[in-house]
Amino acid sequence: MIDRSVALMDIRTHVVETKLATPITTAIHNANRMWHLLVRVTDGRGCDGIGHSFAFSRPLVMAMEAVALDLARAIQGRAFSSPEKAWDALMQAATFIGRTGLATMAIAAIDTALWDAAARRSDLPL
Repeated sequence: MIDRSVALMDIRTHVVETKLATPITTAIHNANRMWHLLVRVTDGRGCDGIGHSFAFSRPLVMAMEAVALDLARAIQGRAFSSPEKAWDALMQAATFIGRTGLATMAIAAIDTALWDAAARRSDLPL
């Protein structure tokens, strides 16, 4: 049986810069580095999960980190029957700032970390 219940007790973030061997070129970007937001959550049972999102500039990833930490307050210390229910609460918390763009990328990093914790707790691959 898979236990998908979730209770976020702790969230930690870390920003990492990576230099790209080959620049990413699009119609609007020419990036030779990427900035990554790593999110580590610890659930009520002490199980950790890791999530990730990225941006093409340090200011954007720092803003994403601030949004992730702010939105995480909406679920911290609360119990949910599944990561989907925690995601619903995160989306509700993002109502005022908007549910697209930077907020969605910040939520994605938290959401992935919650799913990772649930998978690890059940000894399953993500």
